[in-house]
Amino acid sequence: MNLQEQEALLLRQVAGLRRRGLDHQRALQLASESLPQGPLRDRVQIAQRTLSAGGSRDDPLQGLLASGTSSVQQLDHAAAALEARLWAQASLHTTRLYLSVAVAGPLLLCCLLAWAIAPFPEALNELPDSGGPTLGLAALMRWAGVPLAVTALLLLQRFIQNLAPGFRQATQAAGLLEMAAQDGDEPPVALMPTDEQFFLARRERIGARAAAAELAEELSRSSSEALLLFRRLAPVLGTMLVIPALACALIVLGLPYFAFLASSGLY
Repeated sequence: MNLQEQEALLLRQVAGLRRRGLDHQRALQLASESLPQGPLRDRVQIAQRTLSAGGSRDDPLQGLLASGTSSVQQLDHAAAALEARLWAQASLHTTRLYLSVAVAGPLLLCCLLAWAIAPFPEALNELPDSGGPTLGLAALMRWAGVPLAVTALLLLQRFIQNLAPGFRQATQAAGLLEMAAQDGDEPPVALMPTDEQFFLARRERIGARAAAAELAEELSRSSSEALLLFRRLAPVLGTMLVIPALACALIVLGLPYFAFLASSGLY
């Protein structure tokens, strides 16, 4: 369990104890007893020491835990915001994994294939016109395969957020929930025009905090549906694209080369 997951669980526990009638200080004390030694336990201890003073402005978690006036709803919103951040990270990791395998994997395999089927660079000068392009391509892939794969991975790192399904919605949901937890009036993240219109209309009727939580719930649902659909379809689509591409590479690079070796007596 990473730090964000521990923070979300702690907030949920404090909120749950508050619902059972315990005061904030007692709920915080009981929830913190099971925390392992580490940064989170240190932050909670600071929050406990400064509970009567209102907490720290620099640390939102400490501010919520160290303020006796924090409502159960604010604690729930803060926990949900952390969970939305975790969901956005899961979207990035999943997309990075699948796209890395789909893009860099075939390039590296073609590079390996080129090394396997073109072990005689001196034969390039002896090839007839029909075999020259094949070994020329194999020689190119031997040296360009790895750089191309690395370049593809770097480009994916740069643009992965735009490709990750559900990442935008999860990030926006996290920002809205953080606003609701801190009694904000304006969302700290840029919303899509339709989402912004929905938020403004609902804010006029039910208030900023409730409108933010309502929109965040819809965005979180949309994010989870998009990521789950991607997880189901990506392996199937990847298999349908990668296997034919590798088969074509084997045919283009391998068969003419071995035919040339057989006809020339080198194989």
